[in-house]
Amino acid sequence: MHKILSLLRTINDKHFLRLRADDNNNWTVCAEYTGDYEILQYTGESIPDTDEMIVDGDILEQSYFNKLNKKKIIKRYLIHYENACFKAKRIGHSPYGDTLLYFVIANAKIFDTRIIGNKFENPELLEVDNE
Repeated sequence: MHKILSLLRTINDKHFLRLRADDNNNWTVCAEYTGDYEILQYTGESIPDTDEMIVDGDILEQSYFNKLNKKKIIKRYLIHYENACFKAKRIGHSPYGDTLLYFVIANAKIFDTRIIGNKFENPELLEVDNE
């Protein structure tokens, strides 16, 4: 039996679902849902402290305190699927480009990491603050 983890609210007349695989790790979509729901791709990763599943389109925030200048550093990432892997695209300026989602999650043991929204419900989180 497939378990629905959460139903995200309706956006532009589309419903968004997060699905979990059955006990045998099989993924299927019921035909009656395909026209009414958008299926979000699970990345296989989760937030270490909360076990919240990360899906394509989620926006992650990582923060830490810089010990040299005593300032809080906040980085945001848009999770997306590209070239057969999940990547974390830095929101704002980054001279290094995208990074693999795995590396962001590996840092989650050091930095405070959480899902703050997704690109469907919270497109304003993709905007860069120029302050």
